[in-house]
Amino acid sequence: MYTQLLMARALAQSLGGLPMLTGPLRRLADNFEGSIVVNDFDGDLKFELDLKSVEGSDIFWKGSHATHVLKRLRTLCKRDQTMVELGSRVGEVALFAAKRVGSRGRVVCVEPDEEAADRLSRNLDLNGFDHVDVLRMNLGERVRGEGASTLDALLDEGWFKELHVLKVDGDRADVSVLKGGEQVIEGLQPWVVITGGSRRRDTRERLAAFTAALKDLGYRLSRIDGGPTPLPFDGRPPFGDVIGCPPGKSLR
Repeated sequence: MYTQLLMARALAQSLGGLPMLTGPLRRLADNFEGSIVVNDFDGDLKFELDLKSVEGSDIFWKGSHATHVLKRLRTLCKRDQTMVELGSRVGEVALFAAKRVGSRGRVVCVEPDEEAADRLSRNLDLNGFDHVDVLRMNLGERVRGEGASTLDALLDEGWFKELHVLKVDGDRADVSVLKGGEQVIEGLQPWVVITGGSRRRDTRERLAAFTAALKDLGYRLSRIDGGPTPLPFDGRPPFGDVIGCPPGKSLR
């Protein structure tokens, strides 16, 4: 089955990935149990995937899941820079960013879910990315033992010295992150990228408060939709992928 899936993937790619043509091929994965490793994510990276997850299925069949975000990060993540990612899941953005910042750059992944963090760590090991740290914790307004810290505390503890991009998974976006990162946000003024988030009411409310707080800090927000020019973001649902441009910078 493993080999059959890889052959089906190659055929699907040759057909251009069109759903009407590749649907029967993708259904082969319905009965597949376990993980599968591809060696061409972002061209040449290895990635262990769970095909039963939306993210894993998209990466396996289409090449990426957060396609629009990766396109924008291609211009934001530069050699030798630093990115902190809150809610790294299994590593799509982390691997993409790690490749671009290079071995002298740094990526700090904050992922509290143990299963996701385990797979993330394996994916980093598969690619020999030793300039990426995985912190199994939540970030909030205050430090509370080993399970919860703050963005400012990570700076004070030396996990990073500068910060160019802060990527936040929509389900992890909370005003408490900004309150616990005032020194970082106001002092280092990183680009802020917010990805997706569930459609639950509580998540939408937290996202609305998070983006409003960024605006209060002087950030200009735009939607990321894959087009050449980001669209204005008014802070109201539905939420997609959003980029926050820090004061004094411009998004080209």
